[in-house]
Amino acid sequence: MEENSKNSMETKKKRIKSPITKQKDLERQKLAREKKKQRRELEIMDTNTKLLREYEKEIEDLKQQLIEKDIIINKWRNKLEEQKEELEKERNFWKNKLELIEKEGKTTKLIAENSKRLVQDLSPNSPYHRPLLAYLMNGLAKETAMDYFDISSRSYKRIVEEEGNSLLEVKYTVNVECNQITKEQIEEIQHILDDILPKQSGREWRTQEETDENLYEQYLAAVQKGKKVSKTFFIYTILKKESIHHSEHPSFCILCERYENGERDFKLQQHKDLIPIQRGQYTKEKLAIGKGDIDTALITQDFTQIQYEGGFTQDLIITIYTYDSKEKDGIKRLYRHFIGNSDQKNNISFVIGCWMVLLEEKRLDNITNINIWSDGGPKHFKISANIRFLLSLQHARPNQSWSYNFFPSYHGCSVCDAAASHIKQKVNQEQRNSQIAIRNPEGVVAVGNQLNKHEVTLASITTTKLEANTLKGIKRYHKFTTSKEKNIIYAYIDSTQSEYTKKFHPRDIVPLDDIIIE
Repeated sequence: MEENSKNSMETKKKRIKSPITKQKDLERQKLAREKKKQRRELEIMDTNTKLLREYEKEIEDLKQQLIEKDIIINKWRNKLEEQKEELEKERNFWKNKLELIEKEGKTTKLIAENSKRLVQDLSPNSPYHRPLLAYLMNGLAKETAMDYFDISSRSYKRIVEEEGNSLLEVKYTVNVECNQITKEQIEEIQHILDDILPKQSGREWRTQEETDENLYEQYLAAVQKGKKVSKTFFIYTILKKESIHHSEHPSFCILCERYENGERDFKLQQHKDLIPIQRGQYTKEKLAIGKGDIDTALITQDFTQIQYEGGFTQDLIITIYTYDSKEKDGIKRLYRHFIGNSDQKNNISFVIGCWMVLLEEKRLDNITNINIWSDGGPKHFKISANIRFLLSLQHARPNQSWSYNFFPSYHGCSVCDAAASHIKQKVNQEQRNSQIAIRNPEGVVAVGNQLNKHEVTLASITTTKLEANTLKGIKRYHKFTTSKEKNIIYAYIDSTQSEYTKKFHPRDIVPLDDIIIE
Protein backbone atom coordinates (compact mmCIF):
# COMPACT_ATOMS: atom_id res chain seq x y z
CA MET A 1 0.00 0.00 0.00
CA GLU A 2 2.68 2.34 0.95
CA GLU A 3 4.59 1.57 -2.13
CA ASN A 4 1.61 2.24 -4.35
CA SER A 5 0.94 5.50 -2.62
CA LYS A 6 4.48 6.46 -3.17
CA ASN A 7 4.25 5.78 -6.90
CA SER A 8 1.03 7.68 -7.09
CA MET A 9 2.64 10.66 -5.45
CA GLU A 10 5.50 10.56 -7.87
CA THR A 11 3.10 10.42 -10.80
CA LYS A 12 1.27 13.42 -9.51
CA LYS A 13 4.52 15.25 -9.15
CA LYS A 14 5.31 14.53 -12.73
CA ARG A 15 1.98 15.84 -13.90
CA ILE A 16 2.37 19.03 -12.03
CA LYS A 17 4.74 21.23 -14.15
CA SER A 18 6.19 24.55 -13.59
CA PRO A 19 5.14 27.48 -15.80
CA ILE A 20 8.56 27.68 -17.38
CA THR A 21 8.41 24.07 -18.37
CA LYS A 22 5.04 24.57 -19.83
CA GLN A 23 6.25 27.56 -21.79
CA LYS A 24 9.09 25.58 -23.23
CA ASP A 25 6.79 22.78 -24.16
CA LEU A 26 4.55 25.19 -25.93
CA GLU A 27 7.41 26.70 -27.82
CA ARG A 28 8.71 23.29 -28.62
CA GLN A 29 5.33 22.21 -29.93
CA LYS A 30 5.00 25.41 -31.92
CA LEU A 31 8.40 24.90 -33.48
CA ALA A 32 7.52 21.33 -34.33
CA ARG A 33 4.35 22.50 -36.00
CA GLU A 34 6.19 25.12 -37.99
CA LYS A 35 8.80 22.59 -39.13
CA LYS A 36 6.07 20.22 -40.10
CA LYS A 37 4.37 23.02 -42.02
CA GLN A 38 7.60 23.90 -43.73
CA ARG A 39 8.21 20.30 -44.69
CA ARG A 40 4.72 20.14 -46.11
CA GLU A 41 5.27 23.35 -48.09
CA LEU A 42 8.62 22.02 -49.39
CA GLU A 43 6.96 18.82 -50.43
CA ILE A 44 4.27 20.84 -52.25
CA MET A 45 6.95 22.96 -53.91
CA ASP A 46 8.85 19.88 -55.01
CA THR A 47 5.67 18.39 -56.34
CA ASN A 48 4.82 21.62 -58.19
CA THR A 49 8.35 21.83 -59.55
CA LYS A 50 8.12 18.30 -60.86
CA LEU A 51 4.76 19.07 -62.41
CA LEU A 52 6.12 22.27 -63.95
CA ARG A 53 9.04 20.42 -65.47
CA GLU A 54 6.69 17.81 -66.84
CA TYR A 55 4.50 20.55 -68.29
CA GLU A 56 7.54 22.26 -69.83
CA LYS A 57 8.68 18.98 -71.39
CA GLU A 58 5.20 18.39 -72.74
CA ILE A 59 5.21 21.93 -74.14
CA GLU A 60 8.62 21.33 -75.84
CA ASP A 61 7.33 18.07 -77.23
CA LEU A 62 4.28 19.83 -78.55
CA LYS A 63 6.44 22.56 -80.07
CA GLN A 64 8.63 19.96 -81.79
CA GLN A 65 5.55 18.20 -83.06
CA LEU A 66 4.24 21.50 -84.39
CA ILE A 67 7.55 22.18 -86.13
CA GLU A 68 7.56 18.73 -87.70
CA LYS A 69 3.96 19.17 -88.77
CA ASP A 70 4.80 22.60 -90.23
CA ILE A 71 7.65 21.00 -92.19
CA ILE A 72 5.34 18.30 -93.47
CA ILE A 73 2.67 20.87 -94.30
CA ASN A 74 5.19 23.06 -96.17
CA LYS A 75 6.53 20.04 -98.00
CA TRP A 76 3.09 19.03 -99.16
CA ARG A 77 2.27 22.66 -99.95
CA ASN A 78 5.36 22.87 -102.19
CA LYS A 79 4.51 19.54 -103.75
CA LEU A 80 0.99 20.71 -104.40
CA GLU A 81 2.37 23.90 -105.97
CA GLU A 82 4.67 21.86 -108.19
CA GLN A 83 1.83 19.58 -109.18
CA LYS A 84 -0.28 22.63 -109.83
CA GLU A 85 2.44 24.06 -112.10
CA GLU A 86 2.84 20.71 -113.87
CA LEU A 87 -0.89 20.44 -114.35
CA GLU A 88 -0.95 24.00 -115.67
CA LYS A 89 1.88 23.24 -118.09
CA GLU A 90 0.19 20.04 -119.21
CA ARG A 91 -3.08 21.89 -119.63
CA ASN A 92 -1.37 24.56 -121.73
CA PHE A 93 0.45 21.87 -123.73
CA TRP A 94 -2.71 20.04 -124.61
CA LYS A 95 -4.49 23.31 -125.24
CA ASN A 96 -1.74 24.33 -127.71
CA LYS A 97 -1.73 20.79 -129.12
CA LEU A 98 -5.45 20.94 -129.76
CA GLU A 99 -5.11 24.38 -131.34
CA LEU A 100 -2.25 23.09 -133.51
CA ILE A 101 -4.26 20.03 -134.50
CA GLU A 102 -7.14 22.27 -135.44
CA LYS A 103 -4.82 24.50 -137.47
CA GLU A 104 -3.15 21.48 -139.08
CA GLY A 105 -6.55 20.03 -139.83
CA LYS A 106 -7.62 23.27 -141.48
CA THR A 107 -4.29 23.51 -143.31
CA THR A 108 -4.43 19.89 -144.43
CA LYS A 109 -7.97 20.33 -145.61
CA LEU A 110 -7.02 23.48 -147.48
CA ILE A 111 -4.00 21.77 -149.07
CA ALA A 112 -6.14 18.80 -150.05
CA GLU A 113 -8.76 21.09 -151.59
CA ASN A 114 -6.09 23.08 -153.43
CA SER A 115 -4.49 19.85 -154.69
CA LYS A 116 -7.83 18.58 -155.92
CA ARG A 117 -8.55 21.91 -157.61
CA LEU A 118 -5.08 21.89 -159.21
CA VAL A 119 -5.69 18.43 -160.67
CA GLN A 120 -9.12 19.50 -161.90
CA ASP A 121 -7.74 22.67 -163.50
CA LEU A 122 -5.01 20.76 -165.35
CA SER A 123 -5.83 19.54 -168.81
CA PRO A 124 -6.19 15.72 -168.97
CA ASN A 125 -3.56 15.80 -171.70
CA SER A 126 -1.08 17.80 -169.59
CA PRO A 127 2.25 15.97 -169.04
CA TYR A 128 1.91 16.95 -165.38
CA HIS A 129 -1.55 15.42 -164.87
CA ARG A 130 -0.65 11.79 -164.18
CA PRO A 131 2.68 12.48 -162.39
CA LEU A 132 0.95 14.98 -160.10
CA LEU A 133 -1.84 12.52 -159.31
CA ALA A 134 0.71 9.75 -158.66
CA TYR A 135 2.54 12.07 -156.28
CA LEU A 136 -0.62 13.19 -154.44
CA MET A 137 -2.09 9.69 -154.15
CA ASN A 138 1.07 8.17 -152.70
CA GLY A 139 0.16 6.49 -149.40
CA LEU A 140 -3.61 6.84 -149.85
CA ALA A 141 -5.93 3.86 -149.91
CA LYS A 142 -7.18 3.07 -153.40
CA GLU A 143 -10.85 3.73 -152.60
CA THR A 144 -10.03 7.01 -150.85
CA ALA A 145 -7.90 8.24 -153.75
CA MET A 146 -10.47 7.25 -156.36
CA ASP A 147 -13.32 8.89 -154.45
CA TYR A 148 -11.49 12.12 -153.58
CA PHE A 149 -9.95 12.77 -157.01
CA ASP A 150 -12.95 11.32 -158.87
CA ILE A 151 -11.00 8.86 -161.01
CA SER A 152 -11.91 5.40 -162.26
CA SER A 153 -10.29 2.15 -161.22
CA ARG A 154 -8.68 1.87 -164.64
CA SER A 155 -7.20 5.37 -164.40
CA TYR A 156 -5.92 4.65 -160.89
CA LYS A 157 -4.18 1.49 -162.08
CA ARG A 158 -2.66 3.29 -165.08
CA ILE A 159 -1.36 6.15 -162.90
CA VAL A 160 0.08 3.97 -160.13
CA GLU A 161 1.51 1.05 -162.09
CA GLU A 162 2.78 2.56 -165.34
CA GLU A 163 6.39 3.80 -165.49
CA GLY A 164 7.29 7.39 -166.28
CA ASN A 165 4.79 8.98 -163.90
CA SER A 166 7.52 10.78 -161.93
CA LEU A 167 6.78 14.42 -161.21
CA LEU A 168 10.48 15.24 -160.73
CA GLU A 169 11.44 13.71 -164.07
CA VAL A 170 8.75 15.70 -165.83
CA LYS A 171 9.76 18.85 -163.98
CA TYR A 172 13.35 18.70 -165.10
CA THR A 173 12.79 17.79 -168.73
CA VAL A 174 12.09 21.48 -169.22
CA ASN A 175 15.30 23.46 -169.79
CA VAL A 176 15.06 26.12 -167.09
CA GLU A 177 17.60 28.06 -165.04
CA CYS A 178 17.31 28.70 -161.29
CA ASN A 179 18.11 32.36 -160.73
CA GLN A 180 18.73 31.94 -157.00
CA ILE A 181 21.79 29.74 -157.58
CA THR A 182 24.84 31.88 -158.31
CA LYS A 183 27.73 31.08 -160.61
CA GLU A 184 30.04 31.00 -157.58
CA GLN A 185 27.87 28.34 -155.96
CA ILE A 186 28.02 26.20 -159.11
CA GLU A 187 31.83 26.51 -159.11
CA GLU A 188 31.94 25.57 -155.43
CA ILE A 189 29.87 22.46 -156.12
CA GLN A 190 32.24 21.52 -158.95
CA HIS A 191 35.22 21.81 -156.60
CA ILE A 192 33.49 19.59 -154.03
CA LEU A 193 32.61 17.04 -156.71
CA ASP A 194 36.29 16.89 -157.65
CA ASP A 195 36.92 15.55 -154.13
CA ILE A 196 33.90 13.39 -153.37
CA LEU A 197 33.28 12.11 -156.92
CA PRO A 198 36.70 12.25 -158.60
CA LYS A 199 37.33 11.63 -162.24
CA GLN A 200 39.51 8.70 -163.11
CA SER A 201 43.02 9.80 -163.92
CA GLY A 202 43.34 10.61 -167.62
CA ARG A 203 39.58 10.32 -168.26
CA GLU A 204 36.79 12.84 -168.74
CA TRP A 205 34.07 11.08 -166.72
CA ARG A 206 33.33 10.57 -163.07
CA THR A 207 32.79 7.13 -161.56
CA GLN A 208 29.84 6.89 -159.17
CA GLU A 209 29.36 3.79 -157.03
CA GLU A 210 27.12 5.22 -154.28
CA THR A 211 23.53 6.46 -154.58
CA ASP A 212 22.63 10.06 -155.43
CA GLU A 213 21.27 10.53 -151.90
CA ASN A 214 24.53 9.37 -150.32
CA LEU A 215 26.47 11.66 -152.66
CA TYR A 216 24.31 14.59 -151.60
CA GLU A 217 25.00 13.82 -147.93
CA GLN A 218 28.73 13.93 -148.70
CA TYR A 219 28.20 17.29 -150.43
CA LEU A 220 26.43 18.68 -147.33
CA ALA A 221 29.33 17.52 -145.14
CA ALA A 222 31.90 19.12 -147.45
CA VAL A 223 30.33 22.52 -148.12
CA GLN A 224 31.60 24.98 -145.51
CA LYS A 225 30.31 28.39 -146.44
CA GLY A 226 27.65 29.79 -148.71
CA LYS A 227 24.15 28.66 -149.42
CA LYS A 228 23.59 24.92 -149.73
CA VAL A 229 21.57 23.88 -152.75
CA SER A 230 18.61 21.55 -152.43
CA LYS A 231 18.88 17.83 -153.05
CA THR A 232 16.58 18.14 -156.03
CA PHE A 233 18.75 20.80 -157.65
CA PHE A 234 21.93 18.87 -156.84
CA ILE A 235 20.69 15.59 -158.34
CA TYR A 236 18.57 16.75 -161.25
CA THR A 237 20.53 19.83 -162.33
CA ILE A 238 24.15 19.35 -161.25
CA LEU A 239 24.61 15.59 -161.58
CA LYS A 240 22.50 15.36 -164.75
CA LYS A 241 24.96 17.67 -166.52
CA GLU A 242 28.00 15.65 -165.42
CA SER A 243 29.49 12.80 -167.40
CA ILE A 244 29.04 10.00 -164.87
CA HIS A 245 29.55 6.26 -165.18
CA HIS A 246 27.35 4.37 -162.72
CA SER A 247 28.71 1.03 -161.56
CA GLU A 248 28.65 -1.07 -158.41
CA HIS A 249 32.10 -2.43 -159.23
CA PRO A 250 33.86 -0.09 -161.69
CA SER A 251 36.39 -1.81 -163.91
CA PHE A 252 38.43 1.29 -164.74
CA CYS A 253 41.05 0.23 -162.18
CA ILE A 254 42.35 -3.16 -163.27
CA LEU A 255 43.68 -3.85 -159.77
CA CYS A 256 40.31 -3.14 -158.15
CA GLU A 257 38.62 -5.25 -160.83
CA ARG A 258 40.88 -8.19 -160.01
CA TYR A 259 40.12 -7.72 -156.30
CA GLU A 260 36.34 -7.56 -156.90
CA ASN A 261 36.59 -10.75 -158.96
CA GLY A 262 37.90 -12.56 -155.90
CA GLU A 263 41.63 -12.47 -156.52
CA ARG A 264 43.62 -11.94 -153.31
CA ASP A 265 47.28 -11.23 -152.71
CA PHE A 266 49.34 -8.78 -150.66
CA LYS A 267 49.73 -6.19 -153.43
CA LEU A 268 46.02 -6.12 -154.24
CA GLN A 269 45.07 -5.80 -150.57
CA GLN A 270 47.63 -3.03 -150.08
CA HIS A 271 46.20 -1.25 -153.12
CA LYS A 272 42.64 -1.43 -151.74
CA ASP A 273 43.81 -0.23 -148.31
CA LEU A 274 45.79 2.68 -149.78
CA ILE A 275 42.88 4.21 -151.68
CA PRO A 276 40.98 5.59 -148.64
CA ILE A 277 44.22 6.35 -146.76
CA GLN A 278 45.76 8.52 -149.48
CA ARG A 279 42.48 10.11 -150.49
CA GLY A 280 41.66 10.82 -146.83
CA GLN A 281 45.06 12.42 -146.19
CA TYR A 282 44.72 14.60 -149.27
CA THR A 283 41.26 15.75 -148.15
CA LYS A 284 42.54 16.38 -144.62
CA GLU A 285 45.32 18.64 -145.93
CA LYS A 286 42.86 20.50 -148.15
CA LEU A 287 40.37 21.07 -145.31
CA ALA A 288 43.18 22.28 -143.04
CA ILE A 289 44.04 24.98 -145.59
CA GLY A 290 40.39 26.01 -145.80
CA LYS A 291 40.27 26.37 -142.02
CA GLY A 292 43.19 28.82 -141.93
CA ASP A 293 46.51 27.01 -142.46
CA ILE A 294 48.41 29.92 -144.04
CA ASP A 295 51.77 28.12 -144.01
CA THR A 296 50.86 25.25 -146.35
CA ALA A 297 50.39 24.92 -150.10
CA LEU A 298 48.68 21.82 -151.49
CA ILE A 299 49.85 21.12 -155.02
CA THR A 300 48.55 18.48 -157.42
CA GLN A 301 49.95 17.89 -160.89
CA ASP A 302 49.02 15.74 -163.82
CA PHE A 303 49.32 15.61 -167.60
CA THR A 304 46.46 15.78 -170.05
CA GLN A 305 46.34 15.80 -173.84
CA ILE A 306 44.51 18.61 -175.65
CA GLN A 307 43.42 18.16 -179.23
CA TYR A 308 43.14 21.01 -181.69
CA GLU A 309 42.58 21.16 -185.43
CA GLY A 310 45.28 19.09 -187.05
CA GLY A 311 47.14 17.96 -183.94
CA PHE A 312 47.38 17.67 -180.19
CA THR A 313 49.56 18.95 -177.37
CA GLN A 314 50.60 17.94 -173.86
CA ASP A 315 49.33 20.07 -170.95
CA LEU A 316 51.03 19.83 -167.57
CA ILE A 317 48.46 21.07 -165.03
CA ILE A 318 49.79 22.19 -161.66
CA THR A 319 46.98 23.08 -159.25
CA ILE A 320 47.93 25.18 -156.21
CA TYR A 321 45.69 25.46 -153.13
CA THR A 322 46.52 28.12 -150.52
CA TYR A 323 44.49 29.85 -147.81
CA ASP A 324 42.46 32.96 -148.65
CA SER A 325 39.92 34.34 -146.19
CA LYS A 326 38.05 36.05 -149.03
CA GLU A 327 37.10 32.73 -150.63
CA LYS A 328 33.88 31.06 -149.54
CA ASP A 329 35.58 27.85 -148.49
CA GLY A 330 38.82 29.56 -147.46
CA ILE A 331 40.81 28.10 -150.38
CA LYS A 332 42.46 30.10 -153.14
CA ARG A 333 42.77 28.04 -156.30
CA LEU A 334 45.21 28.50 -159.15
CA TYR A 335 45.22 26.21 -162.18
CA ARG A 336 48.61 26.64 -163.84
CA HIS A 337 48.82 25.13 -167.34
CA PHE A 338 52.03 24.54 -169.27
CA ILE A 339 51.21 23.81 -172.92
CA GLY A 340 53.88 21.92 -174.86
CA ASN A 341 54.69 22.09 -178.53
CA SER A 342 53.24 19.34 -180.67
CA ASP A 343 56.53 17.43 -180.72
CA GLN A 344 57.24 17.66 -176.99
CA LYS A 345 56.76 14.52 -174.91
CA ASN A 346 55.37 14.41 -171.38
CA ASN A 347 58.65 13.31 -169.81
CA ILE A 348 60.74 14.37 -166.82
CA SER A 349 62.44 17.19 -168.79
CA PHE A 350 58.98 18.66 -169.42
CA VAL A 351 58.05 18.40 -165.73
CA ILE A 352 61.23 19.89 -164.26
CA GLY A 353 61.43 22.66 -166.88
CA CYS A 354 57.90 23.79 -165.95
CA TRP A 355 58.70 23.60 -162.25
CA MET A 356 61.71 25.86 -162.76
CA VAL A 357 59.39 28.43 -164.34
CA LEU A 358 56.93 28.03 -161.47
CA LEU A 359 59.70 28.71 -158.95
CA GLU A 360 60.76 31.82 -160.87
CA GLU A 361 57.20 33.12 -160.53
CA LYS A 362 57.78 33.20 -156.74
CA ARG A 363 54.30 31.88 -155.94
CA LEU A 364 55.62 29.68 -153.14
CA ASP A 365 58.21 31.99 -151.58
CA ASN A 366 56.07 32.82 -148.51
CA ILE A 367 54.93 29.22 -147.92
CA THR A 368 56.56 27.01 -145.28
CA ASN A 369 55.14 23.58 -146.18
CA ILE A 370 54.73 22.46 -149.78
CA ASN A 371 52.88 19.15 -150.19
CA ILE A 372 52.93 17.83 -153.76
CA TRP A 373 50.49 15.14 -154.94
CA SER A 374 50.23 13.29 -158.24
CA ASP A 375 49.47 9.90 -159.71
CA GLY A 376 52.26 7.39 -160.15
CA GLY A 377 52.99 8.23 -163.78
CA PRO A 378 55.91 5.89 -164.62
CA LYS A 379 57.26 8.15 -167.39
CA HIS A 380 57.41 11.48 -165.56
CA PHE A 381 56.32 11.43 -161.88
CA LYS A 382 57.17 8.26 -159.98
CA ILE A 383 60.70 7.93 -161.32
CA SER A 384 64.11 8.33 -159.74
CA ALA A 385 64.92 11.61 -161.53
CA ASN A 386 61.76 13.29 -160.20
CA ILE A 387 62.38 12.11 -156.62
CA ARG A 388 65.98 13.37 -156.83
CA PHE A 389 64.60 16.72 -158.07
CA LEU A 390 62.64 16.88 -154.78
CA LEU A 391 65.99 16.63 -152.97
CA SER A 392 67.38 19.46 -155.14
CA LEU A 393 64.36 21.60 -154.23
CA GLN A 394 64.80 20.92 -150.52
CA HIS A 395 68.52 21.75 -150.56
CA ALA A 396 67.91 24.97 -152.51
CA ARG A 397 65.15 26.03 -150.12
CA PRO A 398 66.10 24.78 -146.65
CA ASN A 399 63.63 27.14 -144.93
CA GLN A 400 60.76 25.22 -146.52
CA SER A 401 59.60 21.63 -146.02
CA TRP A 402 58.87 19.71 -149.22
CA SER A 403 57.04 16.40 -149.53
CA TYR A 404 55.90 14.40 -152.54
CA ASN A 405 52.82 12.15 -152.22
CA PHE A 406 51.40 9.66 -154.70
CA PHE A 407 47.86 8.45 -155.13
CA PRO A 408 47.44 4.70 -155.72
CA SER A 409 47.54 3.55 -159.32
CA TYR A 410 44.41 4.40 -161.36
CA HIS A 411 43.15 6.70 -158.57
CA GLY A 412 44.97 9.91 -159.42
CA CYS A 413 44.49 13.68 -159.36
CA SER A 414 40.81 14.35 -159.88
CA VAL A 415 41.22 18.12 -159.52
CA CYS A 416 43.68 18.19 -162.41
CA ASP A 417 41.30 16.11 -164.51
CA ALA A 418 38.57 18.63 -163.76
CA ALA A 419 40.85 21.52 -164.80
CA ALA A 420 41.70 19.60 -167.96
CA SER A 421 38.00 19.17 -168.71
CA HIS A 422 37.45 22.92 -168.31
CA ILE A 423 40.13 23.95 -170.78
CA LYS A 424 39.11 21.29 -173.31
CA GLN A 425 35.48 22.40 -173.14
CA LYS A 426 36.60 26.01 -173.55
CA VAL A 427 38.64 25.13 -176.64
CA ASN A 428 35.67 23.30 -178.19
CA GLN A 429 33.27 26.08 -177.24
CA GLU A 430 35.51 28.80 -178.69
CA GLN A 431 35.81 26.96 -181.99
CA ARG A 432 32.04 26.45 -182.22
CA ASN A 433 31.21 30.05 -181.30
CA SER A 434 33.82 31.72 -183.50
CA GLN A 435 33.74 29.18 -186.33
CA ILE A 436 37.53 29.56 -186.41
CA ALA A 437 39.73 26.51 -185.91
CA ILE A 438 42.50 26.45 -183.31
CA ARG A 439 45.51 25.03 -185.14
CA ASN A 440 48.46 25.36 -182.75
CA PRO A 441 49.43 25.37 -179.02
CA GLU A 442 49.50 29.19 -179.02
CA GLY A 443 45.80 29.20 -179.81
CA VAL A 444 45.16 26.84 -176.88
CA VAL A 445 47.09 29.23 -174.60
CA ALA A 446 45.00 32.21 -175.73
CA VAL A 447 41.71 30.41 -175.16
CA GLY A 448 42.77 28.87 -171.84
CA ASN A 449 43.60 32.26 -170.35
CA GLN A 450 39.94 33.25 -170.73
CA LEU A 451 39.07 30.82 -167.91
CA ASN A 452 38.73 32.20 -164.40
CA LYS A 453 41.61 31.22 -162.08
CA HIS A 454 43.46 29.50 -164.94
CA GLU A 455 46.87 30.74 -166.11
CA VAL A 456 48.20 29.23 -169.30
CA THR A 457 51.63 29.59 -170.94
CA LEU A 458 53.79 27.58 -173.28
CA ALA A 459 55.93 25.00 -171.52
CA SER A 460 59.68 25.35 -170.90
CA ILE A 461 61.83 22.24 -171.22
CA THR A 462 65.10 21.61 -169.40
CA THR A 463 68.10 20.56 -171.43
CA THR A 464 70.03 19.42 -168.37
CA LYS A 465 70.78 15.71 -168.21
CA LEU A 466 68.75 14.33 -165.34
CA GLU A 467 69.14 10.57 -165.72
CA ALA A 468 71.33 9.03 -163.01
CA ASN A 469 71.40 6.00 -160.70
CA THR A 470 68.06 4.28 -160.17
CA LEU A 471 66.38 4.36 -156.77
CA LYS A 472 65.28 0.75 -156.63
CA GLY A 473 61.90 -0.16 -155.15
CA ILE A 474 60.30 3.30 -155.10
CA LYS A 475 57.05 1.98 -156.61
CA ARG A 476 55.92 0.52 -153.30
CA TYR A 477 56.20 3.88 -151.49
CA HIS A 478 53.63 6.68 -151.63
CA LYS A 479 55.34 9.55 -149.81
CA PHE A 480 58.84 10.98 -150.01
CA THR A 481 60.66 13.63 -147.98
CA THR A 482 64.33 14.55 -147.90
CA SER A 483 67.06 15.72 -145.59
CA LYS A 484 67.74 19.46 -145.71
CA GLU A 485 71.53 19.03 -145.53
CA LYS A 486 72.46 15.51 -146.67
CA ASN A 487 71.78 13.47 -149.80
CA ILE A 488 69.09 11.37 -148.11
CA ILE A 489 65.59 10.63 -149.33
CA TYR A 490 63.05 9.20 -146.86
CA ALA A 491 60.36 6.86 -148.19
CA TYR A 492 56.99 6.06 -146.57
CA ILE A 493 54.44 3.36 -147.38
CA ASP A 494 51.61 5.89 -147.12
CA SER A 495 51.20 9.59 -146.38
CA THR A 496 49.96 9.12 -142.81
CA GLN A 497 53.16 7.48 -141.56
CA SER A 498 55.18 9.56 -139.11
CA GLU A 499 58.31 7.37 -139.37
CA TYR A 500 59.98 6.58 -142.67
CA THR A 501 60.23 2.99 -143.89
CA LYS A 502 63.38 3.27 -145.99
CA LYS A 503 66.24 5.66 -146.69
CA PHE A 504 67.76 6.22 -150.13
CA HIS A 505 71.24 7.68 -150.66
CA PRO A 506 71.18 8.98 -154.24
CA ARG A 507 74.24 10.07 -156.18
CA ASP A 508 74.66 12.66 -158.93
CA ILE A 509 72.27 15.21 -157.42
CA VAL A 510 71.91 18.18 -159.77
CA PRO A 511 71.81 21.51 -157.88
CA LEU A 512 68.82 23.64 -158.71
CA ASP A 513 70.99 26.47 -160.04
CA ASP A 514 72.59 24.09 -162.55
CA ILE A 515 69.29 23.17 -164.21
CA ILE A 516 68.95 24.98 -167.54
CA ILE A 517 65.64 25.58 -169.30
CA GLU A 518 64.95 26.56 -172.89
